[in-house]
Amino acid sequence: MDESLQSFLFRQQMLFAGKLDPKKVITRNGMWYLSPYAHQEVQHIFHRLDDSILLEAAEVGEPIRACQDGIFTSSDDYCMSLWSIFFNNGKQDSRMINKTKIRFCQACVNEAIFEYGHGYFKHQWVRNTWCYLHELPLRHLTRASYKHAIEDVKEVLAGGIPINEVCTQTRPSGAVESLSVNNSKELELLFAVHAPYCLGRLLANWLTLNFSKLSEVAEFLTKVEWAFLPWNLLNLPIDSNDYSQALRKLNALIVSFRRNSSLNEYISEHVEYVKVFVSPRGQLSEVMMLPKLRDCQSCAKNKSCSFLKFEYNEIKEEIDLQFLFHHSSSFKRYAIDQGQISLTGDYMWMPFRINSFLSEEDLESGELMEFVL
Repeated sequence: MDESLQSFLFRQQMLFAGKLDPKKVITRNGMWYLSPYAHQEVQHIFHRLDDSILLEAAEVGEPIRACQDGIFTSSDDYCMSLWSIFFNNGKQDSRMINKTKIRFCQACVNEAIFEYGHGYFKHQWVRNTWCYLHELPLRHLTRASYKHAIEDVKEVLAGGIPINEVCTQTRPSGAVESLSVNNSKELELLFAVHAPYCLGRLLANWLTLNFSKLSEVAEFLTKVEWAFLPWNLLNLPIDSNDYSQALRKLNALIVSFRRNSSLNEYISEHVEYVKVFVSPRGQLSEVMMLPKLRDCQSCAKNKSCSFLKFEYNEIKEEIDLQFLFHHSSSFKRYAIDQGQISLTGDYMWMPFRINSFLSEEDLESGELMEFVL
């Protein structure tokens, strides 16, 4: 899918709203809002679609964000946009400041009509002035009113050519072609299994028990950081910034211990797995691991827990790749998009490599640690 969110919201309202009034998509002076959403009167139109389809529309051109905070990232982090775009309570007007011209490539629209039976605006056009597919300048609508913009957008979608101007006469120099392949060497990780902050206290116990055996592995930490890490995880307030920083260091350690059988045995003995339902209607799910012995009362009072806010089911089956594919929506989406996802370790709670540009030697050399920290 390469349709812009603005185009998706407009077309759905045009087809199913009865009266077309895309007031949170098009501005009063005939431009696109950069952060559009479905206003309350038309939200029911989008609720007929699955959360997975809405997520594809909301995050078009932006694959699920790599969880740089790792295993402790909230399981619903990647789908929070669904609330603000399709399930908002009408309090989003603070986002309605940035706007952009309505740009299009007539050749692309005509090709879409021929292939799909309808035209649409591509997400690349929202911020570009050039069509890199046809090597042509984009055009933009010029009638500066809400009513005229609606008429002109409808005409473009039907293959017509309303009043417009060329965005630029020359191909932008130094522009990044939107269709190019990302050959970045930066490592991206997907954590298909997440955990609440209290798991940090549990793993601190394992660090304490194995402290003398692990010091040489933690070379990316200073001696002081390494010495105080278990203490910080066991004693700092769980909702403090210092505790969050300690979790980031712990996350890097977890990745570096990706083949440590002792850690896996400890985790297997002391945690249980649950399937949490993370999207507005519970149609998207993720897998979390929780300490078997936990006191949730304090976290429930200050609402700081990333687990207690979800409905969940206990998992009795073995956690393997097939299970993750069926029950972790983010993992399934990446697996389908990528065709394959590379393991970084031997256990399912380890992260997966999203891109394959780094070799195993690169991982061993420490580039992984640099990225995570």
